[in-house]
Amino acid sequence: MIDLEKIEPQSIPYRKGEKWGISTADKSIIVPCIYDNVEAFIDGIARVVKDGKYGYINKKGNEIIPSIFDWIVYKFYEGLAIVIKDKKKGFIDKSGDLIISCIYEDTRDFSEGLATVQLDGLWGFIDSTGKMVIQAIYDNSGSFINGIAKVCLNSKYGYINQQGSVIVELNYGYVDLKEPHQRLIGIKKNGKWGYIDISGLLVIPCVYDWVGDFSDGFATVQQGGKYGTIDKTGVVIIPLIYREIGHFFNGIAIVVDFNRGFIHKNGTIIVSPNYQFAYSYSEGLAPVMQKELWGYIDKAGSIIIPFQYDYIESFKNGKALVGNNKQLGIINNKGKVLVPLIYDQIGVVSNDLISVRKDSMAGFVDNNGHLVIPLSYEEVGDFSEGLARVMKNGKWGVIDKKGTIVTPCIYDEVGDFTNGIALVEKTIKRNKKVLGYINSIGVEFWED
Repeated sequence: MIDLEKIEPQSIPYRKGEKWGISTADKSIIVPCIYDNVEAFIDGIARVVKDGKYGYINKKGNEIIPSIFDWIVYKFYEGLAIVIKDKKKGFIDKSGDLIISCIYEDTRDFSEGLATVQLDGLWGFIDSTGKMVIQAIYDNSGSFINGIAKVCLNSKYGYINQQGSVIVELNYGYVDLKEPHQRLIGIKKNGKWGYIDISGLLVIPCVYDWVGDFSDGFATVQQGGKYGTIDKTGVVIIPLIYREIGHFFNGIAIVVDFNRGFIHKNGTIIVSPNYQFAYSYSEGLAPVMQKELWGYIDKAGSIIIPFQYDYIESFKNGKALVGNNKQLGIINNKGKVLVPLIYDQIGVVSNDLISVRKDSMAGFVDNNGHLVIPLSYEEVGDFSEGLARVMKNGKWGVIDKKGTIVTPCIYDEVGDFTNGIALVEKTIKRNKKVLGYINSIGVEFWED
């Protein structure tokens, strides 16, 4: 699979008029501008468009995948990527060879050596050479996970193995792999849910209205509008007496009776359900509401930060966003106010500079609440690679963390920087809008 973090900025898409090529950082052309579009290089190749058709080039400009496809999926799975030609799908490898001809109506990515494909309206499986190893006889099919795949025929579901043998008979209204490691499968029969094992043996009878995934050996189940939990043998661990049980995280879940509290996976109530609302624990603290105000409690149920806010978020890296009367600020996990509650909007709370907005203008504060870049912009984006997008007079530019203007506010749009380059849109003569790339010092890689 192509790693989008490996974009290589030394080879930069370059536009000349209506056509695209590739240049170096000093704007020396290394691939002529003959394409309708060129995307950034990833893992040494770049996707291109020529006469409306997609292909790939290498850094020398050689078309390793000819521009003959209607579409090429950008990610390779198990060394192969889906391509579309004349409304049919096939697969290519990274060398550009068409490994599997475009003959299928639909496909899914390769998983565990096989891909499910649709032919003449029915689904089967092919291997990486294109050989149909499981015939297309199913109305629908999923990808293989841990050696088994879900299939459907005549609205009945079951599972097959990689040899195509049916291991769970297609007798069920629906099936779902609920515990991949031990392969417990949730089944729906006659409107009720239960579990079978990989051999099709009924492990837990179909008596529930809904069943969840197993986590840490337990699954949440629902019957008659009440929730509880069971273990992998079907023994009820938490009685089905609650209105709701949330997802268990580190052995703890939100539990709802009339109000909300927290329950351990062994069934012990660790925080009584006395709160109007609650969110899951994060960094040892959980946001809870009492009498319309929010505060934070620890896992013992002790109040760590008093109920004083009308809006709060979970802690991340020791900080959380809080608000009162539509004014936002940031506190630490001791309740100390780091950024005063004076802002209309606050961006992503991080260890970097944080965007803030007040009275329709935006700037940046540090983690101590100091305004380091004044509220002088109409819009701002969060910092990425030390740079942030800013808008003034309806146009976008780029600043660094000192507030120095790297690129003046002259663009209609500016994308986020990825390894030193960003895509921008600019209006030129006769109100024509054009695209191009800039680098981290504001150099434009195009000519009109």
